[in-house]
Amino acid sequence: MLKRSFYLIMIVVASQLSLQGQFEIKTNVLGLVTNNYNGQVELLLGDRSGMELEASFRETPWFTALSGSEIKNNAFRTMVSYKYYIVGEDPTAGLYFGPYIKLKVAGLDNVPTVLDENYPGPTSDNPETAAVFNTAFFLGANGGQKIVLNNNFVIEYYGGFGYALFNERRIREEISDELRSYLDIERNSFTWPLDFRLGFTLGYRFWR
Repeated sequence: MLKRSFYLIMIVVASQLSLQGQFEIKTNVLGLVTNNYNGQVELLLGDRSGMELEASFRETPWFTALSGSEIKNNAFRTMVSYKYYIVGEDPTAGLYFGPYIKLKVAGLDNVPTVLDENYPGPTSDNPETAAVFNTAFFLGANGGQKIVLNNNFVIEYYGGFGYALFNERRIREEISDELRSYLDIERNSFTWPLDFRLGFTLGYRFWR
């Protein structure tokens, strides 16, 4: 369902931007290597700035199995960012920086649990792992460089950092209300309040 929603969003956005003016369609190649199916659409505003919408669906990365982790993670992310281009003959290429906002909705399985030592009931009630629903809203900043070849082909690399202004983790297991108040999940990279971004994108610039 999340994967179908991702493709639908990108199709609708691309069709709308095609009526607006100059825009680019891109994908983060590094994301594809880690089972992150993604797409980016940037509307070029012509005054050394651009607005970009990104959507992605990530299945459990293959490298988690190599590390011995049994956590399964499927996540949908959508992000809006503003880019201000500071260097380059092309006013919509070269070095840039700008803020972004991101929404992440993730479902995690086999997440280790932590039981409060003050729990009055038997420890046998505690499930060793749980399924968790994680929703987070991030605010952050990007910086990078875009290179445009032959006025059409786009190569871009970037990095960024954000922090979760909202980060809710809800255990989905069928457990008693009493146990739920004493039960938490083990902190891991999938539920951190931090957002690190690294990308190498390839794309195409469309003209009207």
